[in-house]
Amino acid sequence: MKQTESKLLTLCATKDGAVHYLLPLKAGLGLQAFQPVAQMDKGKSSKLVAEVFISAQDRSKLKLGNETKLAISGVNQTKFGLLNGRVRNISDGTISQDRGSESQILYQVIIELDKTSLKSESEEILAKPSMPVIASIVYENENYLDWVLEQLNFLKEK
Repeated sequence: MKQTESKLLTLCATKDGAVHYLLPLKAGLGLQAFQPVAQMDKGKSSKLVAEVFISAQDRSKLKLGNETKLAISGVNQTKFGLLNGRVRNISDGTISQDRGSESQILYQVIIELDKTSLKSESEEILAKPSMPVIASIVYENENYLDWVLEQLNFLKEK
């Protein structure tokens, strides 16, 4: 970043692409180490992924390749359904998120989407960079019969 004569900061990237997230910055604003101030992609040639964060307690349950279901915030799931994807990357390091007096340790998970559109009978919604999503990650498959038998102690827990 460098300051120009108009007292605005100019962000210089080392690669071509499109900016889809930019954090509004003001003089004196403190930043955390490794906090992103902007994100960009390769434009139309880039593959859309979802960036989600999981709690440290859930980290041991996840594996690369786990199936995921993503709901786009504000989109009727009953009408349009969910986006499918797979876990492509799980960060090695953690991120600390402070909420009031509590601090939460999170891992970043990158999910590669199988498709980037949701369709109903007459409409289509295209997923775009920076759209908020809610991710459900499948880490164990269980059918109802096994679950009922397990509850009745006919099957041992896995």
